[in-house]
Amino acid sequence: MNRIVFLFLVLIYCPHVAAQLQPGYIPAKSPVTLVYKITDTEAGKLYRGKQKSVSEKVLHHCVDTLRGICDILPDGYPNGHYLLVTAQGNNLQFRLVSVIPFEHRMLNNQKDMALAVFDRKTGKVITDAQVKVGNKRLRFDRQTQSYRRTKTDKQGMLTIKAEGMTTYYTVNRKYNLNWWKRTKNGLWNAPVVKYVSRPVIFVTSIPMDTYRSIRYTRPVGSIYGIQKPFSDIFHSIDQGQPVGWIYGLTDLFERDIDSNYGFMIFSKPKYRPGDTIRFKAYVADSKGRPVNDSLEVTIRTDKNHRIGMLKPYRPGFYTMEFVPKPEYGMKLDRWYHLNLANNRVSQDAGFYYEDYELKSIQYHLRTDKEEYLSHEEVTVMY
Repeated sequence: MNRIVFLFLVLIYCPHVAAQLQPGYIPAKSPVTLVYKITDTEAGKLYRGKQKSVSEKVLHHCVDTLRGICDILPDGYPNGHYLLVTAQGNNLQFRLVSVIPFEHRMLNNQKDMALAVFDRKTGKVITDAQVKVGNKRLRFDRQTQSYRRTKTDKQGMLTIKAEGMTTYYTVNRKYNLNWWKRTKNGLWNAPVVKYVSRPVIFVTSIPMDTYRSIRYTRPVGSIYGIQKPFSDIFHSIDQGQPVGWIYGLTDLFERDIDSNYGFMIFSKPKYRPGDTIRFKAYVADSKGRPVNDSLEVTIRTDKNHRIGMLKPYRPGFYTMEFVPKPEYGMKLDRWYHLNLANNRVSQDAGFYYEDYELKSIQYHLRTDKEEYLSHEEVTVMY
């Protein structure tokens, strides 16, 4: 899907707003969807939750009427924010849908807030966007080709304005670390404290963790730490690929590379046998500089299988598609990792391989009239 879709659902009593839907009035139970275009400011109020319901003020520009009850817009729709309005019995249903010309990807270097913004069609990095989290602006760093705010874990509304459009996202912390928690964690992880106190705590916690493991019927605390190395060996043999510390050990011996940060995204989270696997990746070195080298593409199953060599279509950006071959030895219902690497950088990500089926498909058929004569051709539409 070449757009990012956000759904905003509000139910309003129909007689109260029927007069507000001009020029595209919908009668009750009508199988049509009216498309209203709204401004960036109006969309921002809905995304931020400042406007709890849809008022008549935003229903000012009806641009299209679609057949059927639609949750998304047709391919190739102009960029912008839209409200999809449909009638459901005595109620009206509203969906907020945004067609966005660019994508963004958060970059994780464990200390800064950083994200890359690039054009959806060309993959070109956008360098003149206005990026804010709350009221704090993220400046563009030309070295890393990303928007950064150093040493922050700020959360709130992420606003990106680029290519004549403003989009809105919510940023949340995984861990809420205030200044006291950061200071405490810094002291706890200090070498002197860490290497002296932690072994003592580990040994003294074994009796209590043994009791808790029996009570919860699963390894807990120090007991989990004792059994995990053996568990990783078992799962590595069972799955036919390295798991846990064994994966880290094999990766250490296979490649001697610098640490880096980037991302890899797939066209979908899981694939069936015979599907074409498509991905796009951004690769940077340990200093945050985009890589401009050819990278080897491998997939890890029973061993590393080479797929081919890949050149960037612009510095740092790579894209590829392929159909898995039988000799890769891929088995169903397992995760597999693709890796892009040379002798100094590496970037990987995983996808799930499964022979799944769609749960249900519904077709709605209708004829252009109810009765036909024997010589007439029957026309069925859906």
